[in-house]
Amino acid sequence: MLEPEHCGSILPPEVFERWGSILCENVILGSRKFYCPFKDCSAVMLDDGGEVIAEAECPNCCRLFCARCRVPWHSGIRCDKFQKLHKDEREREDIMLMNLADQKRWKRCPKCRIYVEKTKGCDHMVCRYVMYILLTNFLRCCPSFCLADHF
Repeated sequence: MLEPEHCGSILPPEVFERWGSILCENVILGSRKFYCPFKDCSAVMLDDGGEVIAEAECPNCCRLFCARCRVPWHSGIRCDKFQKLHKDEREREDIMLMNLADQKRWKRCPKCRIYVEKTKGCDHMVCRYVMYILLTNFLRCCPSFCLADHF
């Protein structure tokens, strides 16, 4: 078996360094290691099994990430709520909008997911977006239908 210290003089420094990194990674148990969530860093870290913390800092790139979710830090939203979000709703701006919606008591249309605000009247709502799509498809099928006669 080749020992790393015997190969240092014949390998290029970057190959020797990479080999050392891989050996170190293999020593760490697979279930206890994880990587920095930032793609331009991906430093290997070890879950020491101690106290569960959320906000952590990568020792390599010094950026904050959530150690529970293993994603970039999601300030202003609990981990359980963050995990329920769709992948395209996890950006900082999306979370800020959701916090504003919670404060203003806005609700989302279950069909198109657009935020709506009740200002008066009953609780019945009709989604304009869905109605627009249905009406557009209907008019394609029935071009002789005159909207002015019915609305």
